[in-house]
Amino acid sequence: MSFNFADTINFLTTTVYPWNSGTLYVDLVDVSGNTVKTAGPFTVSGASLNYTNPTTLNLNWTNIAPGTYYLVSNSSTTSTLQLMYHYYAGGAPNFTYPIASNVTGRSKAIGGFYPTASPQVYPYYWFFFYDNVISGPCENPTRYPVTVTVTPSTPIVASSPSSPGICSGASATLNATSTNTTYLYTWTPGSLTGASVSVSPTKSTKYYVNAVDPITGCTAIDSITMAVNAQQNPPTLSPTNPTICQNGSVQLTATPASPFGGTGQVGTGTTTGYTYSYPSPFQSYYATDHEQYLVLASELTAAGVPAGPIVSIGFYINGSYTGPGLQNYILNLGQTSTINALSSIVTPSQVDNGNGVTGFQTVLSLASPSGVYTPTAANGWQVVTFNTPFNWDGTSNIVVDYSMQRCVSCVTTSSTCNTWSYYSNADTRTSTTTFNSALWYQYQYNDCSVPGYSSSLAPTISKVRPTCSSTGSVLTPSTGRLT
Repeated sequence: MSFNFADTINFLTTTVYPWNSGTLYVDLVDVSGNTVKTAGPFTVSGASLNYTNPTTLNLNWTNIAPGTYYLVSNSSTTSTLQLMYHYYAGGAPNFTYPIASNVTGRSKAIGGFYPTASPQVYPYYWFFFYDNVISGPCENPTRYPVTVTVTPSTPIVASSPSSPGICSGASATLNATSTNTTYLYTWTPGSLTGASVSVSPTKSTKYYVNAVDPITGCTAIDSITMAVNAQQNPPTLSPTNPTICQNGSVQLTATPASPFGGTGQVGTGTTTGYTYSYPSPFQSYYATDHEQYLVLASELTAAGVPAGPIVSIGFYINGSYTGPGLQNYILNLGQTSTINALSSIVTPSQVDNGNGVTGFQTVLSLASPSGVYTPTAANGWQVVTFNTPFNWDGTSNIVVDYSMQRCVSCVTTSSTCNTWSYYSNADTRTSTTTFNSALWYQYQYNDCSVPGYSSSLAPTISKVRPTCSSTGSVLTPSTGRLT
């Protein structure tokens, strides 16, 4: 192989691909045939047709003067040693050397391909050395391993004093904080810059803040969702023009024009099923049914539901419900911090009732014989209004726990449950989630164990959950006396 060095250099390593075993000596020869540098012996070995297992030779030649040189194997190399080669059949490539004139001392290439005629008749050009490593004269030819430690970027936190939402037409301040004081912040959407920005979204919007350290180039990202609630009409005051005597008083009542607060839909699915499909919050196909749904805090926040009292839950019914009234219809809610809550039946000891007490909070209980729940919606939302509001903390996930028993008395055989027969479920819309979001188990008879939380019950667990809506923080009429 031919080299033309324009400056003083260090020749560090070269690489060969041996096809058998032997001892290799390598020389650096000038154009006059003088050996300038030599290295070896190198013991090499390899298999026939070796194209993938290289052997690196440490030459460590320093201070080679400018000039033209040839890299060759000398006459001490094992005569039968074979190295992978490359050749050109014509021309004079400047990175190869003519085999007949410049490498007469090298080992043969491989039997059957060694040129047998003079270069004028058989002008092949060959080279056997690859991946040559050369450095400048000021570099140290010795290489030392260096360990690089990658330090994670400092995290950032996006927040807002207006979280989780604002009224339509209002503004909100978004803040980004970090222990890294050199971060530069950019917000999207809006292409806003700075650690604190003001936004006026017209609909619920998720804002991303990207932080870049101008010194290290490290980055960090966080996000915050701002819900936008409809602006409410002024409340109605009554009486409107009260007249009182001196030192008298009159009672004034302020009534909101409409309930307000966060009312949002969780899940966008419109998938329809059958009148015997599950999950179903209004089921009548079996005599007893127990179902649980997991709703994430992030889903409620994205839907615009604020922290505070939740007063209802709704499910969209396709068509209409044709079954009988649902007896012993009980609805409980609980809070949990894990997304894996529905890996099995959630027991009361695994949730918080919203008031810091362990256990589900019963928000609706319609016990037989007098209490039944009958869905009436047709191609629309069936809203179940709670008897007792549920106080959501705004950060926990919510477990919705529903059960029903058709019979008045709790028995385990069909012979004493004369009211039981198959009916149709309400066909409710469902949405698909990425986590276990629903479970259910039923019994064709009035099995008193079904509404319970026994670990022996084997529920069906699914990532398909009823599409639902939730309403929170509703205003009620307020009264006071004016004196």
